[in-house]
Amino acid sequence: MLTLASQRRADGLLTAAEAFIFGAVGRAVATIITFPGQRANVMAKAGGGDNSKGLVSMLLEVYRKDGIGPLYSGMQVGGHPR
Repeated sequence: MLTLASQRRADGLLTAAEAFIFGAVGRAVATIITFPGQRANVMAKAGGGDNSKGLVSMLLEVYRKDGIGPLYSGMQVGGHPR
């Protein structure tokens, strides 16, 4: 980050590198927060759970039964599945 500070623009705008890093970090945080909800939605549509329950109830049930790991199963590093 020291090199980014030395590249600071005089007009106060972000450099391309700073914008890229902020965007990548923001995307990673958003994915970590929203992935369990997306997984519960897919499970409900695929019949992997009781469809009369809401997504939050389904997430809590999985968490209580198996812990946090299964909420993130299927999440891959690197983008697209092979």
